[in-house]
Amino acid sequence: MKDNEGSPMKILIYAAVFFSSVIGQVPPRIQPFGFPAFAEEGKQIQFICGLETHDTGADFKWFKDGRPLHSGDKWTILSPGRVSVLILNSVTTEISGNYTCGVRNSVGQDEFTTELRVKGPPKWKYEPTDLESGIGETVTFRCSAWGFPKPSISWMKQEVKGNFVQVPKGSESEDTFIIEDVSQDDAGLYTCLVTNGIGESLKKTFTFSVRGTI
Repeated sequence: MKDNEGSPMKILIYAAVFFSSVIGQVPPRIQPFGFPAFAEEGKQIQFICGLETHDTGADFKWFKDGRPLHSGDKWTILSPGRVSVLILNSVTTEISGNYTCGVRNSVGQDEFTTELRVKGPPKWKYEPTDLESGIGETVTFRCSAWGFPKPSISWMKQEVKGNFVQVPKGSESEDTFIIEDVSQDDAGLYTCLVTNGIGESLKKTFTFSVRGTI
């Protein structure tokens, strides 16, 4: 007599085949890799994320600063089997950051993160704009840029005579300038100066207006 399709014998056979395939697998383990110490703008760079384990069914994903990457104008991703290749099509300071290769299979996962630092002059990340505030309020100016070495940011205010003098930023972060308890004397022209010793510096002058100021 033949066993029915759902007979205990066939169920045991299917279970044995499934568990034998799972037992044969091990969690994936990524072989560490790294970027050059300093990458130059305009170059193409490619990196291979490979496995130390023998696994042809692994699923790779790439991330930059925690955000998933997909093939496009800035980068190309190729994942043929046990390796995944990340190609940076044209390196710029804006794509500096932490890159992570993640991999998983049916029994585990692994990831490896390395930092890419692109050497180049500062480029605006956040360019300051004109602001307005009321007397007694707190106002925050923001000014930031990409670049390596890390750009240094200075804040200046125009005096009555017309020259600009450096002012204390009022916060622990270089890219923010805070004025608490705003008064009429705080109104005027301000400048954010960004430098890192490479190429031309960035400078933006903007107006801060205080309501009620003549």
